Amino acid sequence: MEIYKSGTWVTIKGANISAIIVAVNIEFGAISYKLSYFDGLKRTIEWFNEEEFTTEATKTKIGYK
Repeated sequence: MEIYKSGTWVTIKGANISAIIVAVNIEFGAISYKLSYFDGLKRTIEWFNEEEFTTEATKTKIGYK
C-alpha cells in the first residue's frame, strides 16, 4: 500500500486551495487524508479522499514485506 506522507502539500480540486496533509487514516483498505487549509482568514481541517485533491509529490510505500 502506498500513501502520501503527512507534511505533503496538495491542492484541493474545485476550490484550487493549497492544503497540507496533517494525518492519514486507513480503514478497511480505504485511505483518507486530513487536510489543513485556510478558507479566507479561517483555518479549516477536514477529511478528504485522494480523488478530491492533486499533488506532484510521490507516495511512500507502507506495510510489512
